[in-house]
Amino acid sequence: MKTFLVQRVLKRETPSTHGGVDKYFAFDYMGSSEFEWGQLPKALKELKDAPAPQLLRIKSGKYTSWFVGKEKHLLEASDFFKDQLQGQLNQRQWRLKESSGISSAYEIGEVISFYARSIAWWSVDMAHPWIIFKFKKDARLWLKSMKEDGMNAPIAFRREN
Repeated sequence: MKTFLVQRVLKRETPSTHGGVDKYFAFDYMGSSEFEWGQLPKALKELKDAPAPQLLRIKSGKYTSWFVGKEKHLLEASDFFKDQLQGQLNQRQWRLKESSGISSAYEIGEVISFYARSIAWWSVDMAHPWIIFKFKKDARLWLKSMKEDGMNAPIAFRREN
């Protein structure tokens, strides 16, 4: 059984005045202090420090996600994606601090609308930073945003309704 901090990511309807990933993406309120005390900027820095973050496809049956991160973490992200697609919580091997909601986002089993709006899931574990997206266009936008940011500005933490 694996335990991780995974941040749900939302896409903004209109770009914000913030730069970098904050311009296009928002971070769902996760309800735990681990997500609020600098974990997101540190994890973003780890992703950016990769020589060239990879954009790779993950398939699980008819479902696809798009991986951004160091290629050595692709298998872990793939295992996570496949595990979280299982509709039954008691069948999952990954234990998360807060629910990923991936099965709702991919409309598997009971869809909980609150989770269905997520477009990406970001492992903010410092040893294994990666992010998977539901859509390739959003993964590309994330990569572009990381380059624009230069990682000099902190990620703003806020709840999006």
